[in-house]
Amino acid sequence: MATIEDIDAYIDDLYKLRQESILRDGEYGRENQIFKAIRNEGILQALKNKKVELENKEMSLESLDEALEPVPKGTTIVQTKRFEKDFRKLGLNDDDLIDLEESIVTYPPEASLGSGVYKFR
Repeated sequence: MATIEDIDAYIDDLYKLRQESILRDGEYGRENQIFKAIRNEGILQALKNKKVELENKEMSLESLDEALEPVPKGTTIVQTKRFEKDFRKLGLNDDDLIDLEESIVTYPPEASLGSGVYKFR
């Protein structure tokens, strides 16, 4: 399967070949004509669309979920005001939030869970 980098490299190569052809042979150079045919057939746009699709997938919540690893003990995290809202966006419920709260130690110790910096046990 092609990666974002593969598609980028292929598109860059097409543009470079076209540019070299124009400089060397003018508008009617062979590589420029090939580039025009690829563009006119919609292949260039299809490549760009595929790249966007792969980028969107890479940035999606499902991809993020797959990439997440357990937080190591001793890791410090900072809770923002949007924490609970973002937590809900992930489809997590109150029980999940309670489990998270039980797995962290607040810092400073008198801080409440809505305010700050946390260190995992």
